[in-house]
Amino acid sequence: MSVKISSAQLRGARGLLNWSRADLAKKANVSEQSIHRFENDASEAETRTQQKLLRAPNESGIELIEKDGVQFKARDVEIFEGATRFEEFSLLIHDHIKKNGGDICRIGAAAKETYRYRKDPSLHQGLMRDLQKGRTKPLMRLLLEEGDTFMPATDYAEYRWLKKEYFPATAFFVFGACVALFSFDGAKPPFVIVLKSAIFAEAYRRSFDFAWQQSKPPVLAKPIGSKWQKI
Repeated sequence: MSVKISSAQLRGARGLLNWSRADLAKKANVSEQSIHRFENDASEAETRTQQKLLRAPNESGIELIEKDGVQFKARDVEIFEGATRFEEFSLLIHDHIKKNGGDICRIGAAAKETYRYRKDPSLHQGLMRDLQKGRTKPLMRLLLEEGDTFMPATDYAEYRWLKKEYFPATAFFVFGACVALFSFDGAKPPFVIVLKSAIFAEAYRRSFDFAWQQSKPPVLAKPIGSKWQKI
């Protein structure tokens, strides 16, 4: 017996994915008028049409649950806790960008704090340099708190300073179609939650882009006489 999607679940799936009826119509190859009728219980969709309407959200990470509910699939959320798993998180970034393309944005948490938990920082840097090959623009954009001069990734990243009052207490990465939320508190830091969702990635990327517009290039040196001195 095939699984069917209810009108309430279809509306809920569109809401989670931020899809319009036109978006769903295009992805499912079903007319917008048919979707409108089905969602408003004006007609019963054929089995074939039902399967199309179910398949499109399912392929974007939505699953059906009881009582006409929908949710993101558990496989689309992954947790990395502790230094060992933090290394695995670096590999996840590399593999995801290598396979799917895209770039990396990061805001929050000092780079020194991040590097403190890496067992082999040179391994991470090597992976990022691998992804930088062939690119005309930096692989990464990193926002630091104004005054932070620890910038170990200048050969593949562009750094900018954000004023302290705008700098977030928590950190996040956006890479490709994923978002990673960071916490350095707790018994086994760092604690990283990865959301494998293009919808969430786009929302966080927009937030990052807005902060990037408010930032400024870092001042790394100042002239003293005829010499330059780091500050």
